[in-house]
Amino acid sequence: MCSRLVLHTDYRIRLSVLTVLYDIYSQCSISLAPLIENVLIDCVVLLLNDPYESISMLSAKVRDHLMQSLSSNFMNRLRDRLYTLSNSIRNEVLAKGDVNGRLQQIHGVLLTLISGGGDIFPERKFSDQLAIAMASTLHLDCKRLLLSKQSAEIAGSGLELLDNLALAYGVKNNTVHQIATLLAKSDSPLMDCISAVVQRSESLDEQIGCYLFAAYLLRAADLENAIGICEKFFSTIGGMVDQAVSQLDRIDIHRKTRDDLIEDNE
Repeated sequence: MCSRLVLHTDYRIRLSVLTVLYDIYSQCSISLAPLIENVLIDCVVLLLNDPYESISMLSAKVRDHLMQSLSSNFMNRLRDRLYTLSNSIRNEVLAKGDVNGRLQQIHGVLLTLISGGGDIFPERKFSDQLAIAMASTLHLDCKRLLLSKQSAEIAGSGLELLDNLALAYGVKNNTVHQIATLLAKSDSPLMDCISAVVQRSESLDEQIGCYLFAAYLLRAADLENAIGICEKFFSTIGGMVDQAVSQLDRIDIHRKTRDDLIEDNE
């Protein structure tokens, strides 16, 4: 219910929900705050980029308060949320659920992680887990999505780069770092590389999450350009999901009836 209200079309309702939750959290920190921390975090990451300035400013204020009160635990929770949200998109697509809401949450989580400075994912084990989650998220796209001829031509230079990436999905520890380093040496735009991977998804379907997320991690490390890269990352994921959904709408998943079978109605 809370998530539906936070995404309500009436800005006054969105502002009221955030205000009430923040008041409860700040005024009842001992008794009620622990019960609504996760809800408040979800609301904040959804409303950080709200078109109404009063809402986005309040969201930033609440975020700063959470960062101060929860300290490093706040960043850890954001990392957990990013992993969970990344893993949930596929199910939302299949169930025709709130894909846009999930994408908005991922966007807000990424922006908040970047604003915190330092290493976004200090534990390599976690980055590997998240890469697997992204692979699972985009697995549906890889199976159903066909890029247009124009997109394939644009990604031509990216294909040459990917032909030289002799990396298997099972490589542990430094997989993300290796892929990111190779992408950094390429003159091809980041999105061209990603498009090339998707276009070649028949052989790289399980690797796409690793490539995509490694490229994002690399660019996000440049804090001066981090916000712009995050915007690009978010819009790319959104576009891929939209294309996958439209592709799925054309596919009949029901079994075809067989004329050679006679049902026994007795």
